[in-house]
Amino acid sequence: MPTPPDFTNGTALDAASLNAVGLWRITPTAISGTGASLSGAKITLTTCTAAKISGVFSADYENYFLVGRAITTTGDIYAQFMVGTTETTTNYNYAMMQAYGGAGVTAVRTAGTTGLTMFAMGAGTTAYCSATVDIFAPQLATATLWQCTNNRSDNAYGTPANYLWHGNQSDNTQFTGLRLFSAGDITGTFYIYGRRG
Repeated sequence: MPTPPDFTNGTALDAASLNAVGLWRITPTAISGTGASLSGAKITLTTCTAAKISGVFSADYENYFLVGRAITTTGDIYAQFMVGTTETTTNYNYAMMQAYGGAGVTAVRTAGTTGLTMFAMGAGTTAYCSATVDIFAPQLATATLWQCTNNRSDNAYGTPANYLWHGNQSDNTQFTGLRLFSAGDITGTFYIYGRRG
């Protein structure tokens, strides 16, 4: 398998690279938002309430994979898809399953929301979260599908909970970026990968 190309130096992909399978780290073209920064492909948010991550989805990949780790004290972290720097705020639909601290399993299904939940952080307590997110066909003119596995631990990792989110943005839109936002401050790091094969 060829060495993954460096997307930061403008090098064109050769045929072998274009056909190689696996995860290929994406370097966004830009990020905006107070407390949001890029270092190569690493997305860092520091006491940030909203960040727009541009130049992520392209025709190079059909599906994508996001890995993130975050801490917040003031509520869930949501995502919206963007075209350019404009976020789409309608037609998000999801189902969620939660298992938490001896309370058993709960499930909900919601249609027509303004975004998709990526981190179920809770409110009023410090929550430490990690998540892996599969994003299917965001750059195709079809519905964009989403599935997320989220691990939340309250009180310095003492009480873990797990969440499964499955959803979609049902417009037939070719998205190019992603907006992360919360009711409060987000501090964390994120990477996005193109998935081939």
